[in-house]
Parts: sequence; C-alpha cells; structure tokens
Amino acid sequence: MFLLVSADNNEIQKEVQGFVNNFQMKSQWISSVPCVLFSIIAGALSDEFGRKPLLLLPLIGDFTRMLLNLVNYAFIETLPLEFFYVDNIASFFGGSTVYYLGVYSYGTTVTKPKERAHRLARLDGIETLANVVGTLLSPFVFRQLGYFGNYAISAIFFALSIAYLIFFVREPIKRNITENNDELITEKKAPKSKTCLEISITLLTKINNFLIKAIIVPLKGMKSVITKDRKSVLKLLIVLQLFCYGMYLFTLQIHGLTYLYLLLVFDGFSETDYALLNIVMSLLSFVCLMIIMPIFSGKLQVHDALMLFIISVCEVVSAAVIPFTNTLWQFYLAQALGTMGYCKYAVVRSLLSKCIDTNEVGKVFSMLAVIASIAPIGGNPLFRQLYNQTLSTFPGAVFLLFAALLFLAGCVNLFLYFSRDKIKTAADTNNEITEEEREKKMEESIQTEMSQL
Repeated sequence: MFLLVSADNNEIQKEVQGFVNNFQMKSQWISSVPCVLFSIIAGALSDEFGRKPLLLLPLIGDFTRMLLNLVNYAFIETLPLEFFYVDNIASFFGGSTVYYLGVYSYGTTVTKPKERAHRLARLDGIETLANVVGTLLSPFVFRQLGYFGNYAISAIFFALSIAYLIFFVREPIKRNITENNDELITEKKAPKSKTCLEISITLLTKINNFLIKAIIVPLKGMKSVITKDRKSVLKLLIVLQLFCYGMYLFTLQIHGLTYLYLLLVFDGFSETDYALLNIVMSLLSFVCLMIIMPIFSGKLQVHDALMLFIISVCEVVSAAVIPFTNTLWQFYLAQALGTMGYCKYAVVRSLLSKCIDTNEVGKVFSMLAVIASIAPIGGNPLFRQLYNQTLSTFPGAVFLLFAALLFLAGCVNLFLYFSRDKIKTAADTNNEITEEEREKKMEESIQTEMSQL
C-alpha cells in the first residue's frame, strides 16, 4: 500500500522513504523469525508426515490475515497504528516461506527428474499469471466494493483454497504408522487409574518425544544432507547450490527499491506507470516460465546448471545496464531481459533434487526455506543503506551491487555445469531399481495425481 504514495518534491520523498524503510525493516524482522523457526523443522517433518500440511498452514495464516485486515479497516480510527503489523500474522503459520517449501516439495515428489525443472517453473508461471489477473481486476473490485470487498473476497478465495486442498488434493507421501497393537489392546482390556505422578511422567514423556520428533530429528536430518557420505565431490556441489540460492534471495531485496529509484530518476513517473510496468514484466516472466523454460529444459534438454548460468548472464547484463539508462523505454528494455530471473527458483530446486535421495527432498527444501527466511535480514538493510548513501550521487549503485553478486553466482553455476558428470540423481545410486521400473513408477504417480484434479 505504501508503494502507491507518490512524492511531489524531494522533501516529501525523503519522508516517505524514511517511513517506508522503517515500517518494512520492522516487518521484515517480525515475519522472518517465525518463518525461520518453521523452516527448520517443516521440511524434514514433511518427509515423514506428508506435504499437504506445508500448504495448509500458510493458507490458514493468510485467511486469518484477511480477517484481521477487515477488523483493522473497520476500526481504523480507534486502533493504534501498530495494528498494521497484524499483516505479518501469516508468518506465524509459516508464511510464504513454508508455502513454497510445500509447493516445490509436492511438485518434486510427483514429477520425473528430466521434466522437473520446467514443471516446477510452470507452478511459478501459473502464480505469476494469477497475480496479473488479480492486479487487473482489483481496481474494478475496489471501485465497486471498497476495502471491505477486497479483503472479504480474498478471505473467501483463501477459504476455498483450504477446502480444495483438504478434500481434493491427494497426499503423495505415504506415512508408515507403526503402533504396538498388543499394548493398545492390553490398555483397552485392563484400564487402570493412574496417580498424579504417573500422569505427569506420562505427559512429560509425550512432550519429550514430540520435541525430539519435531525439532531434534529434523535438525539432524538437515545436518545429514551436508555431512552424509556421497560419491565424488557431490557434497561440495550441494553446498555451492545452497550458496547460490542464498545469493538469489539476498539480491531479491533490490526489487523493493525499484519504485523509489524510478520516482527519483525519471520526471513524471507515477504509481500508475509502476503498476503498468509490473503487469508487463509479469506477463514477460509468464512467457519465460511457461514457454521458454519448457523449450530449453524440456525439448532441448539443457542441463539445469547451464540454464542457471544463462539466467544469471541475463540478469547481470540487465542490472549492469539499468543505472545508465536515460529514458523509460531503455529501462523497460533492460528490465525485460532480467525477467528470465523468475525461472531460476524452480531450476535450482530441480538441480538440488537430482543430487539427493528421495527421502531427503523435504530436508533440503527446508534448508532452502531457512535461507529464504534469513537472507532478507541481511539483504534488505544492505541494499537500502547503500541506496540512501548514494541517493544524491549515484542511486543506481544498488543495481551494480546486484549485478556483482549475481555474477559470482553465475560463475558458480558454470562450475556446476562443468561438474555435471558428478551430479547423480538419487535413483541412479539405487541399483535395486531399473530404469524402466523407475520411469513406470513416476508415470503412475503423475497419472494418479492428475486424476485427482
């Protein structure tokens, strides 16, 4: 909402920037801490209990957030300004970090390795298209129904998503339930009263077992991803991929400064122009995710590491050119080249999933979720402080920093590509399963999943 505030002069702009920076930095801390805590345990638990809870909890959080926004607007004149921080309530249900962990874990579980990159990219493409449609429709909804209508419709759609997830989406992870039936039968046949001490001991034992399963086991599982004995230099390649992913999320914070940069550099630029820019770039990213990615990754079978290198080159060139653009059309052209960057999040997950065993997918994606929660804590202040310090001299310096960091990630991706013969999928290391059996199993999994949609 703060992006819709335009500045008429430098003094007002500085005040707006100060308020936005203060609010966003505090919100970043409020939302990051619970997301980190969730991320640590969520992925490993999903390997045992399933992927659907990772999707369900964040949706419940967003539904709650919409309801609280309705309350905030209804009593906006009496509630304190700090009540706006309830917008971060979704983070206490895992937030977008855990949601994407669930989406990509689910997608990885039900797809073939050779098709995984562009299939995961399609998930991003559908989301991007939905954002464009929502952006185009929201002004009409707002004019007719106002804030109440916007928040209420959002809450309804979140509620429908929760219902669809519960009743129509099948859980791809089959949980192995091991219970001692003899003990259960004995307890049913011979119930006995327990003393307060025995009840307390039993309760503490259950709490201890829960903490072990919910915290200790996931932490050990995440640690094993790095420490586990693997052939060749596969362990190093996994660490390098985690580093690159952290760099992607670290540099992502620059997008929060793009609007302020455009206001400062280009006279007459308004929030309407920025909304139009977002729509155009979202459509271009949709084309990249739904058309370019399937061609390169699916049809041409370009290796994931090489695809990541190509994407990095596009983003580096785009960011390096932006500070030196003098007209809006030049900026738009440079920004368009950078839309290839939307593809990298699916590709990096695809590449990582091919370096690990199938029962490690949740653990690795949990590590990615932790990185996604922590990276903004460092990236947001760094980019904002650099922008503020160079505001009157060279505000485009943040884009050069962005380019330099992604150049480093691109070099790592090039190294990964030349080491591609050492990257083996989990199924390749399992001698008990033949290629035909593996392909048949994956095809059956996809057909089963599609039949439920």
